[in-house]
Amino acid sequence: MRFFCLFILAAVISAAEFSLSGWEYEKEVLISPGNLNPHPSFLAAAADDKGAVVFFRFAGGLYAGRFSPPQINGVYLAAFDQYAPVIKEDKNIFFLLKNRGRAAVYRLEENLTAVKLAEWDSSGPFLPEFHVPGLLAAEQVFRNEKYGMVFFRTDGSKSNEIFFSSDQVKGAFFPQITGTGQNLQVWCILREYSSGKNELADSIYMAQGNPLAITPADFKKIASEGYINYPPRLLEYSGKTILLFPSRRRAVFQISLFVPETHRETVISPRFLDAVEPLFIRQKKMQIFFTGLRSGESFLYSVQIDPDTVPPGEIEDLSAVRASGGKFQTAAVSSAGPYLFFTLKNRHKIYFTAPDHSASAPLVRKKIITDRKRQLLYPQFFWETPPDPSGIAGYASLIDQNPSSVPAIINIDRDERFISAQYYNPGGYFLHIRSVDTLGNASQPVHIAFRVDEYVSRIAGLKPSGRAPLRPAETTVPREAATRYTEYIRQAQIHFRQGNMAAAKRFINLASLIIPEAPAHIILALCIYRRENTFFRKNYLPVSIFLFSALWLFLLFYNLQLHRRKV
Repeated sequence: MRFFCLFILAAVISAAEFSLSGWEYEKEVLISPGNLNPHPSFLAAAADDKGAVVFFRFAGGLYAGRFSPPQINGVYLAAFDQYAPVIKEDKNIFFLLKNRGRAAVYRLEENLTAVKLAEWDSSGPFLPEFHVPGLLAAEQVFRNEKYGMVFFRTDGSKSNEIFFSSDQVKGAFFPQITGTGQNLQVWCILREYSSGKNELADSIYMAQGNPLAITPADFKKIASEGYINYPPRLLEYSGKTILLFPSRRRAVFQISLFVPETHRETVISPRFLDAVEPLFIRQKKMQIFFTGLRSGESFLYSVQIDPDTVPPGEIEDLSAVRASGGKFQTAAVSSAGPYLFFTLKNRHKIYFTAPDHSASAPLVRKKIITDRKRQLLYPQFFWETPPDPSGIAGYASLIDQNPSSVPAIINIDRDERFISAQYYNPGGYFLHIRSVDTLGNASQPVHIAFRVDEYVSRIAGLKPSGRAPLRPAETTVPREAATRYTEYIRQAQIHFRQGNMAAAKRFINLASLIIPEAPAHIILALCIYRRENTFFRKNYLPVSIFLFSALWLFLLFYNLQLHRRKV
């Protein structure tokens, strides 16, 4: 039974396993009303001026809630059967749903109501993509063995269908639009036979101009890859457009960051993965999360790079994050916070994590040391490395007489977890200490007051009336405390002789707080107990106990004698 309980406990702990350098541990999102159990296979997130918004699926409908850690209040938006809405972040949040062959673009208002902006028949196998502002939607079409795309305006009207008539083209995927005003670019992926080889490969094409007037001849090849199974993400970073897309090249999955202007490419190559899907978030640097499937288990990975400084080539040094023993399923990021949201298989819950902006403060212990040469008592301070998601790099400490000083993060002690006040003069001081994690975050300072005191080595026992001299107490206390102890014993003796037992007890209790093991106050307490518990003070309990015990022993002895005579 014990091993069974340990197994269950281990399963519960592993189910909540999540660790990512630079991010806090996971926490559960509390959804109200409480009967909303989000489906783990769908999750999306966005941000507006008021913060993060989380989208989730429940009972075939799309719900959204504004995130106020750790809670969201779910609001129903619309029904949908193809649950992969495209969400753009701007002053407003727009999303696109497809339900029963109809596609619609919505705008999410501040009060979390959805306003339908456009609707049209959507016969393509994939959910359309769309562009904000302008709400030009793009959708893949297939007709007469030809592949192409079509574009829609906000009123639902559409452009001419653009077909790629070449026999080399065997698919057109993920049409997208970027840019503003008249400077619009149309992106798509064409699956075509590679030149000189009788094998299919995916290539990224781009055409510049009005999406309603472009022709197939306007498209130019930007990059050629293996198979691309997820839509490229078009990122604006440092004034440049960057293509972020996953692909499979020679049975190896990878993620590419490609700058079309310079053809500069950085490849992220996680090893031994069966599939990848990237997520993106930008802080001081670009941080890319991506899910990876390996041997039927899902993992979450992360890499942080600066596209302006990272050299072109391949990145393999990744920090892997394993959520719930391979039960990780979906994830979404929001620039507000920022937050990373994720779900786990067969768990109708949403979890979130946020960047680590603080360090855990150390828990400090104190030990008093005796310096017999200098006749001083001084403290030594010890602490253990506190738990921190990013790891502790070191500690900054300071000792002074200011109760609110903050130690500067200049030179930190990386391995030392010990401070001594041995060489300080007698007086009152404050220790200030804080942790510094591997990201450079510093904890709130811990302030500990302490004293360095002179001491006397012996406290002479005091002689109560009618008693023999006491052996001195073998103890060491500060000189000031020894003086107070002697005065408390003197006052207790005075009140004892005067018969004021309550006052004598009070001073004895004060003395015992200073030196609990000293015999002087212990003997005084016994004298008071003897005087208070006597027959002549009309306290009959001790005498009654004595008489009852004597009677019981007499009867026991008498019965034993009778038994012997009978035998």
